[in-house]
Amino acid sequence: MAAADTTFRILTLGCKVNAYESEQYAEQLIREGLIQTDEENADVFIVNSCAVTNVAASKCRQRIHALRRDFPDSLIAVVGCYVQVAREDLSVFDDCDVVVGSFDKSSLVPMIMKSLKDHRKYTAVSEENDPKFETGFIESFQQTRAYMKIEDGCNQFCSYCVIPYARGRERFMSSKDALQQASALVSKDHQELVLTGIHTGRWKEDGHDLAWLMRELLNRTEGLKRLRLSSIEMNEVSDDLIRLMKEDDRVARHLHIPLQAGSDAILKAMRRPYTFEEYKARIEYIRKEVPGVSVSSDIITGFPGETGELFEESVRNIRDAKLSFLHVFPFSVRKGTRAETMPNHVDGGTKKARVRRLTNLSHELYNDFMKTKLQSFSSVYIEQKITGMWFGHSSDYLPVYVKSDLDLKGKFVDVRLISVGRDGMIGELI
Repeated sequence: MAAADTTFRILTLGCKVNAYESEQYAEQLIREGLIQTDEENADVFIVNSCAVTNVAASKCRQRIHALRRDFPDSLIAVVGCYVQVAREDLSVFDDCDVVVGSFDKSSLVPMIMKSLKDHRKYTAVSEENDPKFETGFIESFQQTRAYMKIEDGCNQFCSYCVIPYARGRERFMSSKDALQQASALVSKDHQELVLTGIHTGRWKEDGHDLAWLMRELLNRTEGLKRLRLSSIEMNEVSDDLIRLMKEDDRVARHLHIPLQAGSDAILKAMRRPYTFEEYKARIEYIRKEVPGVSVSSDIITGFPGETGELFEESVRNIRDAKLSFLHVFPFSVRKGTRAETMPNHVDGGTKKARVRRLTNLSHELYNDFMKTKLQSFSSVYIEQKITGMWFGHSSDYLPVYVKSDLDLKGKFVDVRLISVGRDGMIGELI
């Protein structure tokens, strides 16, 4: 057992799935008697790692080295995707006391507790062995909206992506466990839940699909006011899911649908399972059926073979698709992927310039989308107070600021959107 005043901090890198898993680790450590802290110093640091890009891996290494330099007596643990993909050479984690890969996460907290007691180093990095979905229930989140990981792993093997190697094959939370987790979170006043996973849209069970699970959650979770999807692939947005969005306004009017490139030649090289026209046709159908819906996307630029001409084609097509906003990433070579050995890699300076172009386009698209919402009415879930104004997100994931002398945190408020500000929209209570 740790000393009564042993403190810990978790540094989460990467995606919402990691954020969910970090909450699991925190609750487990608290049950062991440790105290979570926001202070810079802590007795135990956990780095929940990401490996989706070289930048993410580099940030992980930098965090670990800085922690060891600044807090030489603290216990440092690293867990997750970067550990898994680096399992053949774990020397990059020599500064760590506990090293745990993607398929041994249940060992993390027990190993930390052992290391606190005997000051020995522990490592658990297994190769994938057809793992079942690791269901770890969470009682509550520190933030207002709560994540629910209902899927893990990936079977798609895009040519640039290391995630199938880092997280293994697809697996799913059972509907029974999902209902139990949702009820527990809503009982702690998390009135908005975000369903997340590596391929959330592929959830299935006994012939049922994601839309069926969402209906179950909405119909059987008392007090649930909004259900949001973190991300979903174009070919996973089923007609039934679109019907559900039309029928039930508790389903968030925002879909984050990764495109990755606006050029068919690059999409093919990436091994993405659609053409740009197929993608565009699908989101146009979604907009026709669910007017006002926000559709955002991920874009990778600087992929091997992306000539200036193909990049300009991509920019034109992305603009033409009228996406709400973009998450833009420069292509990053990942060891062991098909893209690693492709010819005609793009130089770093060109990638930076293209990221800048697409980021500016994203700002332009988002500003245009916000203008379409002026003078409309919206329900906003208030998350926190920022510089004297209450801040939250609307159903269509617009950042909204409102003034009020009341304590609005954790509440849904109805507002009229009256202006576009620098960081989002300004609303007034109605």
